[in-house]
Amino acid sequence: RANALLKSMERAYHRTSTTHIQPTTQHYNDVIQAWSVCKFASFTVTAGELAEKLLKVLEHEGLDDGDDERNNKDKEEVVLLKPNTNSYVWTLNAYTNSDMEDKVERATAVFDRLRQKAATEAAAAPKEEAPTLSSDETIQATTDAANAMMKVCASATTGSDDVKRDRLRTVLSIMTDLERTKGGTEQKAVPSRGGPPNCRSFRILIDACANLLPKGGVERNSALEMAFKKCCNAGLVDVGVLKTFQENAPRELYHTMVIAESIEEEGIEQKMVPPEWTRNLSHRVLTIDGRRPPPLSIEGQYVMTPVLYENRMRKLRKRVNQRLIRGGRLRIPKRKFGRGGVGDNHRGDSHKQTMAADTSSNS
Repeated sequence: RANALLKSMERAYHRTSTTHIQPTTQHYNDVIQAWSVCKFASFTVTAGELAEKLLKVLEHEGLDDGDDERNNKDKEEVVLLKPNTNSYVWTLNAYTNSDMEDKVERATAVFDRLRQKAATEAAAAPKEEAPTLSSDETIQATTDAANAMMKVCASATTGSDDVKRDRLRTVLSIMTDLERTKGGTEQKAVPSRGGPPNCRSFRILIDACANLLPKGGVERNSALEMAFKKCCNAGLVDVGVLKTFQENAPRELYHTMVIAESIEEEGIEQKMVPPEWTRNLSHRVLTIDGRRPPPLSIEGQYVMTPVLYENRMRKLRKRVNQRLIRGGRLRIPKRKFGRGGVGDNHRGDSHKQTMAADTSSNS
């Protein structure tokens, strides 16, 4: 449906001499994003192929068809199409959900074009403008783009063991590039590498080790242990990482890596992971010592400690212009009416008069 609407916009654009309805990069990205959540488009073509077809339209800075008619329009009014980072990320996501046997090779070609364009634009852009550019304006090899490429490799579980090991090496290579830019020290020097890894990067790394290596083997367990240790050292263990490792790791390995390293805190019945494992999470809660990551249990749940609960209640009590619950009832101010209206006292007097009238009638 979204692709049909884009085609109708293109046809309408070619039939007119103005550019009021010219499709923009955002329109193409919306359709690419729609294809990224589909497994296949028909029996002859997949969603990944259609998404890359739209990406190539953006890369060639023209419309899908009717480029000759485009020359007849006013050149000052025509807006040249250009892909951005989201265009490549959603195209890679489309290949992740695809069942194509050569989807890794196709996605690698897309990812290489992204890196090449990111390096070219970074070299041509002024140094003072490079940090302010966003993915909506230019092409950058971001962490999301690297995660999308690693996800394609992790989802390609067909083929021989040697082929799957090659895909795991690709994931490890991309992960190494991300770790080299940790803290942004090398981001300006090598813009095509991407940013530092995040929690999703380590979740995908654990999935890749579990999906691309033979189950029950020592090699698979060693790879899972290595991936989880990397995440712990980076301080990025969140609920998703812990649950992904628990689902893929053998029970003995999970006991050795997580349960044996757990700690106990006062007032909490559940065992918690060491706070060093979660020190760099972006999700934080307000505590007495400032904003800190919430405690994470070994079952993969954030725990509300008595200290956090008391701090939250203290924050609620300090809120201004809020009706607080006191003694189980809301403190409601007395209602006041304007001139000529009836107030609470008048209502009380009328109520007393009514009661008196009822008493006299009964007597």
